[in-house]
Amino acid sequence: MHPSPPPRSAAPKPKPKGAVNEPTTEVISLLRRAEQALLHKDITGSLRIAKRAKERDPNTGTVAAFVAWVQVLAGEMKPPAAIQELDAVLAKEPGCTQARVYKAKLLKRENKVHEAMAEFEAVLADEPDNKDAQNELKLILLTMRPGR
Repeated sequence: MHPSPPPRSAAPKPKPKGAVNEPTTEVISLLRRAEQALLHKDITGSLRIAKRAKERDPNTGTVAAFVAWVQVLAGEMKPPAAIQELDAVLAKEPGCTQARVYKAKLLKRENKVHEAMAEFEAVLADEPDNKDAQNELKLILLTMRPGR
């Protein structure tokens, strides 16, 4: 009897179109640090850490979305350019909720309230417990004038 050849490692299965790329543990850690810096109003530090995360994983939508958002906060990018970048993320990863939330916030800043509402509603359709989208949508509804 001949020895059987070693088992071949299975080729990674291709991700379905629109699947969300999962970041590595290192990238998740960097993203959390960037979010913490932002919570402490350290926009420059947050952006520096977020860019490092994007260098390590340029294909994850959540990372690209966060970088675009913080670039706007830091004044490095104008909202329309960031919205385009977020649209590109969503074209690759339609399920990237955070990209949709940031896009909606930027649309709101650009006074495109109805488009922002539609984006927040799309987030809530996918994630009914998303507090960020819930709060932003409530704020829009509270500040809207009738007939607007």
